[in-house]
Amino acid sequence: MIAAVRSLLMLLADFVFNRGWYYTPMPLRMTRTVCPKGCQVRTITILILLCSLFSFSAHARTLERGTVAIGGSSSLMYINQTQSPEGDEGDTDLTVVSVGIDMDFYIVKNLGAGLLLSYQKASADFSESDGLDASAILIGPQVKYNLDLSERTNLFVTGVVGFQRAKLTETADGVEEVYDDVRGGFWSAGGGAKFFLNERASIDASVRYQSAKLEDGEVFSTAGFVVGVGFTLYLH
Repeated sequence: MIAAVRSLLMLLADFVFNRGWYYTPMPLRMTRTVCPKGCQVRTITILILLCSLFSFSAHARTLERGTVAIGGSSSLMYINQTQSPEGDEGDTDLTVVSVGIDMDFYIVKNLGAGLLLSYQKASADFSESDGLDASAILIGPQVKYNLDLSERTNLFVTGVVGFQRAKLTETADGVEEVYDDVRGGFWSAGGGAKFFLNERASIDASVRYQSAKLEDGEVFSTAGFVVGVGFTLYLH
């Protein structure tokens, strides 16, 4: 794959600089011309840089089949909660803190499947007598695909669909109303980067979008972005 991309870039550079199209000002038109000697030198320089780039990528950090990745993370979320009691709706903006662990088994090169477990906690004070406290446990299967950029850096995309169980406590005019054992589903998708410390450990940064819905007579829907950092161990 890398060799094919390298060859394509070499052909593209040769076309642009040796036999390419050039703009001629006033009036603006496109003419095809032969690259002068100075341009050929520039072409050789760019080709050397391109080959160096993809030679470096050839030594990228690949997560081979059979690798087990075990990670822990903490996240900060800014979400909007929509509550629909008996047809009435209300919106609440919440900041949520979460901690989680996940484990992936790489079934083929760079593609892992596993499980995510997360605990999330949120609270908001609307006034001296009104507020909301919420906590939830989320669990679900996830998939993760890594894009190996270099020996030290990978990009990744991930997605998870699962189940959550929550407890919500609303306070209105000093009176608490508790929604205990509220259940529902959620999904999340996003991506990030892995910065490898060595072949067995990495520091991770990610941004995901999460959407969830809880039902217990009333419907609570939440959606928002999750920004997180974590640490992952790799067992080969």
